[in-house]
Amino acid sequence: SGRQRRFQAIVQGRFKREVRVSELMTGHVFARPLKNLPPKWLLAVAERMIRRLAPSMEVHLRRRKNPRALSILAATSQTVRIDKPGQEPDICSGDISEEASCFGGRFATGRMTASARKSYLS
Repeated sequence: SGRQRRFQAIVQGRFKREVRVSELMTGHVFARPLKNLPPKWLLAVAERMIRRLAPSMEVHLRRRKNPRALSILAATSQTVRIDKPGQEPDICSGDISEEASCFGGRFATGRMTASARKSYLS
């Protein structure tokens, strides 16, 4: 893609049970309430705007217990690749291409681009 990546996380393995794409989240969950936040009205406006741009994102910054900002992992990842056991690529190659046909449904053809995946899952 011509981009110089500054951070990369590759996870390879299997789930012990079937997992829905919408159950795999990434983001931040805080143990204590956040401090020194902007006024409540400004946070409320920001949270509404975030939800409009990314409806699947879970944003609760004003909560007293476990404030959080979470989104679906597959909606935020630059590249997603799901392979059947024994067909995994070499993760050390640095060249991991998009492959999400194992999601099924709209993804089954294997022709959905990364930007289309992000838009669909957001």
